[in-house]
Formats: sequence, structure tokens, C-alpha cells
Amino acid sequence: MAELRQEKVTVRDKEYTFQEMPSRAFLKMQNRTQDRNGNPILEKLYDEILKHIVVEPRVTVDDYSTGELEELASEAMKFQLEG
Repeated sequence: MAELRQEKVTVRDKEYTFQEMPSRAFLKMQNRTQDRNGNPILEKLYDEILKHIVVEPRVTVDDYSTGELEELASEAMKFQLEG
């Protein structure tokens, strides 16, 4: 298995450490966070992103306003997908 990359990323003047998920784990995460029609269930998706990709500091969905959360989750997904 390839070594998982980490990167420090600043979002709204806060520094986070993102860590890449292994491909299979990422695919399973996507499957777990979709409804039966393949649409993302955002609450589940954001919970998973904050648990598995945003590794420092440890945060939860409840720590953010909606706009802040959307921006952080978007940056984390971009990091994962550009790996």
C-alpha cells in the first residue's frame, strides 16, 4: 500500500492537517454517505470527512457555521481527489 500523504491547509485563517484516505476506504465512505439514488447525504458525508481526512485539529460538524463547514469539507475533498 502506498504511503498516505499529509498536508497542512489553511481554511478561513485556521490551519488543518489533511490526510489522504486509502482508495478503498474512500470508496466505502462514499457508498456509506449516499442515499439509494446515489445522492450524497451531507450530514453523514461531512461527519466522515472530518473524521477521516481532517486529522488535526479534531473537529465535528457542530463546531462550524454552515458556510465554514461547506468550505472546509470542499477543501478536504479536493485534497483527497487530487492525490
